[in-house]
Amino acid sequence: MKNSVKENSGGLNERITRKYLIISFTLFFIIISTLGYYVFDKFRSETLEQAEDELISVSEMKIQEIEHWRKERIRNLENIQNEVFGARIKRTLDNPDDPAVQKEMLDWFIRFEDIYGYDRICLHDLNGAERMRTSESEVEMPHPLDSYYERILNKGEIVFEDFYFDNIQNKTYLPMLAGMFDYKNNKSPLGTIVVRIDPEEYLYPLLKSWPIPRKSAELHLVRKEDGFAVFLNHVKGSGEVALKNRININENKDLPISKAVSGFYGIYKSKDINGKEVLSFIQPIPDTPWFLIAKIETDEINSSLSGISYTISGIILLLMALLATGITYIIKFQKYNYYKQIAKKSSELAASEENLRITMASIGDGVIATDEYGKITLLNKTAEILTGWKIEEAKGKDITQVFRIINALTRKEVLNPVDVVMRDGRVVGLANHTVLISKSGKEYQIADSAAPILDETGKIKGMILVFSDVTEKYKNQEKIEENERFLNSMISNLKGMVYRCANNDHRTMIYLSKECKELTGFYPEDFFESGKIKYNEIIHESDRDIVRKTIATALITKEHFVMEYRVFASEKEEKWVLEKGRGVFDESGNLRFLEGFITDINMSKTAEIQIRAKSEELEKSNSLMIGREVKMVELKKEINSMLKESGKNERYVISE
Repeated sequence: MKNSVKENSGGLNERITRKYLIISFTLFFIIISTLGYYVFDKFRSETLEQAEDELISVSEMKIQEIEHWRKERIRNLENIQNEVFGARIKRTLDNPDDPAVQKEMLDWFIRFEDIYGYDRICLHDLNGAERMRTSESEVEMPHPLDSYYERILNKGEIVFEDFYFDNIQNKTYLPMLAGMFDYKNNKSPLGTIVVRIDPEEYLYPLLKSWPIPRKSAELHLVRKEDGFAVFLNHVKGSGEVALKNRININENKDLPISKAVSGFYGIYKSKDINGKEVLSFIQPIPDTPWFLIAKIETDEINSSLSGISYTISGIILLLMALLATGITYIIKFQKYNYYKQIAKKSSELAASEENLRITMASIGDGVIATDEYGKITLLNKTAEILTGWKIEEAKGKDITQVFRIINALTRKEVLNPVDVVMRDGRVVGLANHTVLISKSGKEYQIADSAAPILDETGKIKGMILVFSDVTEKYKNQEKIEENERFLNSMISNLKGMVYRCANNDHRTMIYLSKECKELTGFYPEDFFESGKIKYNEIIHESDRDIVRKTIATALITKEHFVMEYRVFASEKEEKWVLEKGRGVFDESGNLRFLEGFITDINMSKTAEIQIRAKSEELEKSNSLMIGREVKMVELKKEINSMLKESGKNERYVISE
């Protein structure tokens, strides 16, 4: 009876202990999981903010480029509204039957078309009749020509028309119209020049490009038209051509395109026309009926969260594994007597040990076999080397005594895979950063897996543990990670400004990073086309020709250029800078712009110049001293000669 009471008491204490352990484990899991969710949610918010900033930056950059492009096109036509060209137009219109006059004008139109990349140029007289065109094919206009007369002939404006679909050519075009005048006759109207632009040449490629690699990023140019929102450029995955892809605004009010043409401005999140959720930035383009939509699918944005999700989950699992290890050891200690009573069953596997030993000995990885109680029955040669235990010493011992593993980072013991296999009957592997401590104390970074040995009925009769030494692999990985950290640190500390500019005499800037102010003393917008200064003007006058020639040479070979030269900051401070850049060409090999990086090297360059000057001064001083020594020797020789002739002893001893 006493023994029965004692056993019941022991069982009750064990159940109470297990209950408290389970409660503690659950509370710890809730706390860690809550903390992990908070960290993940914060990272998700930061990722979303970064995506929004990217959309805003790309949209603003593209709008600047579109505005710059439109202004260039208008200036092209303004340049031919002059007395000389007006006289040519008048002569062409007045002499329709003169082949030489007509050919001269047509040749000029063709050259103008080629230089500025226009698709078609037509000349109309005051009656609207077409008098000349650069192509045989007909040109379709979105509106009657006389509807523009008030603006182009009476007011002298240059009209930049909207996109339209040419049914004759089956393509989308942009027309421009400018009046031609007789400046010798009180600027009386002569006729109209119509220039047609193919957006496939520049505008559409501009909208297709994204500054950084993105699979789902898109830029859409849209406008409102009779209750519909119309895409002005091609839509990825859509079979419709530009201007043919139309969305009913009332039926699709929540789409980004509907919001854009309804006057919405800013960040917008919704489903797109393909049913996928996107994050968009919507912005109107000044002085046009167009709106620009920059968008990225939220799935792509969220894909970057998977890494942090796995990391947080791994940390939670590791902490829970450590706690579970402690609980397991407590439970194992309580069951010590139970294992002691059933230890005799380990002899049942003795009959198969020899065959298993022969097989395991031929495997290059370390192999340990146990019975169903975790007692070692076999170690192959590799396992003996890594654990430091001979089979004779290890046989019959608990595997946790021979196969001692810890976490390399926390230096705490980790859950032995044997316990998981015996408990769950499944194949398991070790977590990363697992270290095996041999009998002698030597440590090995290892990777392993453990699998149960089952009898015919599916009952667990033992376990096989296979592990290998991956110490060198981890060392190499650490070196790689250290190199990456070093490289990132170097890149993050670079000083200077990033630029994009036109290849002209002024080097008109299209884009400048914010570091421009620190380097030059001017704000980025000061160097833009409408700014108060051109970048070429702050280059030292003596260096401008070298800069121009260096760039020209690099553009011919289509290679990067590197050069040092002086600039004047806003306070007239002279600085040395280092510029590295290249020309950016389109698919046809035509130069689009220059882009590169300019950094301040004034301190190092000034020091270099000072050192060179000191060196030259020192060499000059040395030359003077050597000359002086030679003259002294000659003088001493003359004195000795005179003394000798006078019968006196020589005064100076001169070494040869």
